[in-house]
Amino acid sequence: PRLDPYLEAADAGIRARAVDALSGIEGEEAGRRLARAATADASEAVRGRAVLALAGRRGVDSTEVLLQTLASDPSESVRRAALESLAAEGQVEEVRERLLEVVSNDPSDAIRSRALATLAR
Repeated sequence: PRLDPYLEAADAGIRARAVDALSGIEGEEAGRRLARAATADASEAVRGRAVLALAGRRGVDSTEVLLQTLASDPSESVRRAALESLAAEGQVEEVRERLLEVVSNDPSDAIRSRALATLAR
């Protein structure tokens, strides 16, 4: 709760630092705040940091948030971060079908290629 004013600050740099601080805090509430930043923040940089912070996180369905981000974020760099986080979580087998959708449908050649490489691991 103490970080909430910073997560809602007008300055994206302040919000990004708040996400960095949240990444070191355990628990469901911190995970929920990271998930909200990953999916709803206006700043690509903040969303990307939050996505990376969700990798391996307990207490929040980080895998589903990462998949949602991978499928729908308008930023290629944020989608790439989501893909990297999924791979870091070791969730590739569990999300194989969703990654195949990315290989078929993502507008970015780089993301499709990275998803295919991730599946090949």
